[in-house]
Amino acid sequence: MNKLKVCATFLLFLGLSLVSITSILAPISALQANESAVPSNSTLSQSPSVSSSVRLIMFERLGCEYCDLWNEEIGETYAKTREGQFAPLKRVFQGDASVKSIKRIIYTPTFVIMKGDREVGRILGYSGEDFFWLFLKENLVKAGFKPLS
Repeated sequence: MNKLKVCATFLLFLGLSLVSITSILAPISALQANESAVPSNSTLSQSPSVSSSVRLIMFERLGCEYCDLWNEEIGETYAKTREGQFAPLKRVFQGDASVKSIKRIIYTPTFVIMKGDREVGRILGYSGEDFFWLFLKENLVKAGFKPLS
């Protein structure tokens, strides 16, 4: 663990962002804790089989604290909401080849709203439930969502 602190200090000294540091150190920490580097497919794709052409794609990575926070606060209930019914969730890891048409995913979590093959909107990061639902509704309206209020 001491080597990780030295590495983090060195990278910080070089002026790299905290996001870059955690993206480098998270896989190392996971391997040291004997965690699986890749979760099972059941955690990657939690979207129901719906004919809707609108999807919410969540880009995440192992060790992402804000991804974990989103999972705790919203992950369990998202599919049960009107928004979740309109835009089913597809979870993928940053850099996943199955969604290579979506470019410039730098930060996690990043939420991309797709209508068919077209990106309608994007939410960078997660700063709490209130902001997430506000930004999600704004983007879903662009895809044809009709909010109740």
